[in-house]
Amino acid sequence: MDSMSRGTTTRAASKATTRVATVETDAGADAVAETDADAVTETGVETGADATLGSGRVRRLSSRRRATRERLLTAARTVFLQRGVALASVEEICEQAGFTRGAFYSNFSDKHELIEAMLVDESARILQALTALGDPAGGAVSDLADVIDRFFAVSPLGRRHYLIHTELTLLAVRDPQGYEMFRELTHAQFDRLSLAVVAILRRAGLEPTVPTHDFAEILYGVLQRSVARALLEGRPDADSLARRMLPAVIEGLTRPLA
Repeated sequence: MDSMSRGTTTRAASKATTRVATVETDAGADAVAETDADAVTETGVETGADATLGSGRVRRLSSRRRATRERLLTAARTVFLQRGVALASVEEICEQAGFTRGAFYSNFSDKHELIEAMLVDESARILQALTALGDPAGGAVSDLADVIDRFFAVSPLGRRHYLIHTELTLLAVRDPQGYEMFRELTHAQFDRLSLAVVAILRRAGLEPTVPTHDFAEILYGVLQRSVARALLEGRPDADSLARRMLPAVIEGLTRPLA
């Protein structure tokens, strides 16, 4: 199992040389993948069709490269749920995806970088769902209950998110340096999500009476506890508690727009 005890700042150096990866095809045969010149100079994390580089620039990814990365990320999520983040190995992720190790290392320098890409991708999906709810073009909002119903209809939060993020939180507490990227990404995520939540409230004619970042954290806490309770009790309705309590929480921490 690869080491998870270092920070993110050393990863770019490991990608300074050109890689020619052997990628296993869907049929099970091996094929030599073309060198990805855009993967050589800087560390990047995928966000949809592109990759955001450490410098903040965005590079285009080929359709083949996007498909490979997406399969690896999907496989990693499955293995993380089955084995846990800490115990999951690169070999297990590759086996789940149907690729060789060469395919993995032509896209990610290590498991740590894959986790970073997974978190960025997930954050983008959550933000996209919330932004859509706050967009006036999405149609009229009747009341707060309507907003909550629409949120649960598109929310990417759930069992998988809870289990993986809970373990990552514990790992970040025990190894602050090794999981510094998780803390940084989480803070940045809530900064963006807070703005999206405010936009949603405004559509319902409300504004928070507490700092927006704190407000978003409280709502997230209710959602996470709802999933935890359902898992502990063996119930499939992970959003049951949140559906009951979110209206009261929101009403208690908001006021009508002036």
